[in-house]
Amino acid sequence: MHIKRQQKGIYFDGPESVLYSQKMTLLYRIIIFEMLGIEEELYKDSMLKLIDCLDSWNDIQEKFLEKL
Repeated sequence: MHIKRQQKGIYFDGPESVLYSQKMTLLYRIIIFEMLGIEEELYKDSMLKLIDCLDSWNDIQEKFLEKL
């Protein structure tokens, strides 16, 4: 994602960028599992736990949504 130097408005700060990159990593992992033909039932529960953990991590997502 390209961010202009003098950008005005809402953008990710440091912790929000980390959260975004972690969630993108999970998305890529799911895509790879699908391409390899790994059945969803084998990874779905652990992925949902990871997503839930990330969603509540230091209230980063909640704080970002408050900015909107």
